[in-house]
Amino acid sequence: MSRLGSFPGQLLRLVKGLSLQQLEADPPDNHRSLHHILEHAAESEYTYLRMQIGADKEIQTALKVSLSGSVEIRLALSAFWQKLQARTAAMTAQEMTDFIPQGITTWSARRALRCMLEHNWEHLEEIRFRLDSQSNPNREIDN
Repeated sequence: MSRLGSFPGQLLRLVKGLSLQQLEADPPDNHRSLHHILEHAAESEYTYLRMQIGADKEIQTALKVSLSGSVEIRLALSAFWQKLQARTAAMTAQEMTDFIPQGITTWSARRALRCMLEHNWEHLEEIRFRLDSQSNPNREIDN
């Protein structure tokens, strides 16, 4: 779980030196702003965990604060991710072994954690690429 726990810090370090205007700026290619990517990453991570453990009021509240705009996004997400990571680390033996049917998909702790890792990795790379492209606009995309 240490790898899973490192992604929020990496995401926040990538955007640490950016202004709020830079975070909220819509890129010219009609993609999401960095702010919206961070919000989406947080919402998705909680959704994946919730599939396995059910709703968690404390994490939900922290997520709502993150999405409300009442607190600077990086500070709010840092608090949210701390709560999410603490709850993930505290999963019970039962939660770790349960198979939970959700529609046509059956969830397990392995599936939830894998989805969290993969999803965070994709957005970490998306933000890295975008910031690298902004600092080096002539960069060619490797195929």
